[in-house]
Amino acid sequence: MAESNKRTEITSADKQQLGFEYQYLYFIVRLLQLLPGEEVGYEALDDVHVVTATKKETLYIQVKHTIGKAANEEQVNLARLSEDLWKTLSNWSKLISDPAEARSKQSAQKLFISQSRFVLVINRKIDSNEVLSKIQQLKDGLITDADIHTYFENLSQNTKDESTKSLIYDVAHLSVSVLSLFLKKTEFCNSEDSLFDEIRDGIRSKMTDDAYVNDVLSTLYLQLKEDFFSKVQNGKHQIITFSEWTTHYRAAFNTYRTTLLPFRQYSPLLPEHLEQQTFVRELIEIGAIDLADNGLAEISQLTECYLSVELQLKDWYQEGRITLPILNSFHKDAALTWKRIHQSCHRATKNNHRLDYENALDCFYEVMKEKLKLISTEIGASLSNGEFIKLANEAQIGWKYIWASGSIRHGN
Repeated sequence: MAESNKRTEITSADKQQLGFEYQYLYFIVRLLQLLPGEEVGYEALDDVHVVTATKKETLYIQVKHTIGKAANEEQVNLARLSEDLWKTLSNWSKLISDPAEARSKQSAQKLFISQSRFVLVINRKIDSNEVLSKIQQLKDGLITDADIHTYFENLSQNTKDESTKSLIYDVAHLSVSVLSLFLKKTEFCNSEDSLFDEIRDGIRSKMTDDAYVNDVLSTLYLQLKEDFFSKVQNGKHQIITFSEWTTHYRAAFNTYRTTLLPFRQYSPLLPEHLEQQTFVRELIEIGAIDLADNGLAEISQLTECYLSVELQLKDWYQEGRITLPILNSFHKDAALTWKRIHQSCHRATKNNHRLDYENALDCFYEVMKEKLKLISTEIGASLSNGEFIKLANEAQIGWKYIWASGSIRHGN
């Protein structure tokens, strides 16, 4: 029997912890929606609160979670006398009329409500809830302020459970005009059983590639939890402003936003008369390719490399993974890499025609060893070779000493 009680206690603790984690996940959801000038807090003014910048309102958000399921495995309905519903409305009613905040008088209560909104987020179906339907009728002007007040009073009187009766009374105890104003500022949101997918969508909205969404989620969650413990240990609440959000937590996104680019495999259609390409004529001239010794296969491979890098760069640009300045900078950096090697290979002999072809061969082979990077992604030997061949084919780089002038002059 003792073991049975112990297991029950453990299960109960698990359920309670799940509720706390659900609140924290919703806190992250709201952080991902944060706008300039706003702030989001956890367990400070409410489960979660948001101070908006435009309307200068404070959103008091209660987050309720249940693991209960209906027979068809769907979410259960929010019952008319749900403890979560009435405890939430009761807490807000007491907040509105809190004497410690000098809100005993109706005028102060109405001023507070005008600067506030009250949001219940709950993973239960809310469409068929009678209380919420009555509140919506009030908002739509279908019933009067007096009607809704009478409804709450009658509900309190006819409820047998003393605990629930007391909670309803807290709400009905507000004056007719204050109660009506309060209920018109309430919102009720049905939420998913798990908020992780909503968080992932929020991360994607920050221009994070699908491949790194879970990495950002893990990094962000850990950083927020560490921040939470640090603040609480120092007697502070976890309240995050937009400015802090965009500076302190930026790295969680940027680390994965700019680290790696996804590669694709291409099988480009090769042009006719491969041997007539500019880069091929140059390589034949300096002896890097011999058509009589498997040269056509080498030409095909190099042509495929440069066509592949063209396709890959085009795809990255069209997908928004790189910008035009980044693309231009990549080409410029590749040309500077070639220039450094070209100068090194020809520095001692310069326009010595006897050694020019030997130096050109050295230049070609040294350049083709280079592995280029785009942003912080190493693109590998094949695409790097393709970039250099592309530049040579466009007459931007060459191998002989005279080809450093920038104009391709086959036969010079």
